[in-house]
Order: sequence, then structure tokens, then C-alpha cells
Amino acid sequence: MEEQKHYKMFKKGKNWCYMTIATVAIAFGVSTTSVANADTTDTTTTPVTSQQVEVSDQTATNDQSEVNSNQELQQNTTNNENQDTAPVAVTPQTTNSLNGWQQQDGSTYYYNNGQKATGVQDINGSQYYFNDQGQQQKDYFLNQDNHTYYFQADGTRLNDGFYNNWGHTYYFQADGSRLDNGFYNNWGHTYYFQADGTRLNDGFYNNWGHTYYFQADGSRLDNGFYNNWG
Repeated sequence: MEEQKHYKMFKKGKNWCYMTIATVAIAFGVSTTSVANADTTDTTTTPVTSQQVEVSDQTATNDQSEVNSNQELQQNTTNNENQDTAPVAVTPQTTNSLNGWQQQDGSTYYYNNGQKATGVQDINGSQYYFNDQGQQQKDYFLNQDNHTYYFQADGTRLNDGFYNNWGHTYYFQADGSRLDNGFYNNWGHTYYFQADGTRLNDGFYNNWGHTYYFQADGSRLDNGFYNNWG
């Protein structure tokens, strides 16, 4: 009996493997049969070796392709990361904010950094009033905090001055508030402005148990005689 080994190739994953198959042959003493078997064995194994080389080359090629693919993927990933982290230049945007006095649709506005001024504003030492829409008010009486203020024809607030209208005289104090029910002293005289702000002219004022007379120009009569009623 003679034991012979054959090799069978099979593929496992990406690799080619060989399996040894042992066969037992009965020798009858014929030498040609052994040679034929040897030739057959050689013939059988030779393609296997060749195929193994081809598979190895293919495996190497596949491995090389995989390496190249990995390198290419890594390079693409690196490039994408570089692209993602590349700084982007930001162009500053400039805005043309309005400032100062502006005429729009027949009204006067005052802007601060693009915002319309509202309420009483002190501008260059003078006071102006702008309504809730930002429109400047002129020749306008403002009632605020139980006081009355007057903004003149040019829009400036009347401070420490007299206002004449409707046959009456009014006095607006240094802070712009109208003098109501109060006395005003100037030019060596005393004047009385009534509860409605009008100056008392040619009339009597009673208080503190006394009576006072204010002449036609509004000045109080001090140390003088008043003649009337015959």
C-alpha cells in the first residue's frame, strides 16, 4: 500500500487555502502506474502553484488597492478637515446711521446713531420736545408732571421769559415751567401770576388777611395811593 497526498485549494475570505487529501493506493508492482500517478500529481499541483501565485498577486493587488483607497480616503478626509477649519474672511458691513437734524415728509427729527429722539432733549444747550413719533413740536404747550412748558416757534423751550397771548402775560421760569399761583420779583417790583398762569393786571389780591393791588402793568402798588370809585 502506498499513501499519496493531494492538495485541494479553497478560498477563505480574501485568502486562498490548501487542504491535504491523503489517498491510499495498492501497488501491484507496475512502475508506470506510479509514474503516471506522479505525473498526475505534478500535473495537479503545478496549476495550483501557478494559481496560488496569481491569487497571491491578486491578494497583494487587493491589499494594495485597499491601502491606496485608505490613503485616498485619509487624504480626502484631511483635505475636508482642512477645508472645514480654513478661516473665512469676514467683510465688515458698514451702515450709514443717521445723526443730527433731519427733515422728512415735512417734519423735523433728530437722530442719535440712527435712532429718532423722543421726549425732551437737550441739544447744544437748548431744550426741544419730540413726540412719540420723533417729530419736533413747535409753538407747543407741554403738560408734564403737573407743570406747563412752552416750546417756541423755533422749537426751543422758553426758559426765564414771558409769553404774551390771548390778552394775557405768562412767565416761564428758568427750568421752563410756567409760574402758577406765584410771585415774581424783578426790576424792583413784584408781580403775581394767578393759578391759571396769567399775570394779575389791574386787580386785587387777598391773602394773609390783607389786600394787595396790582397795577395795569402787573406790578404791585407799594407805598402808593389808589384812587377809584369816586
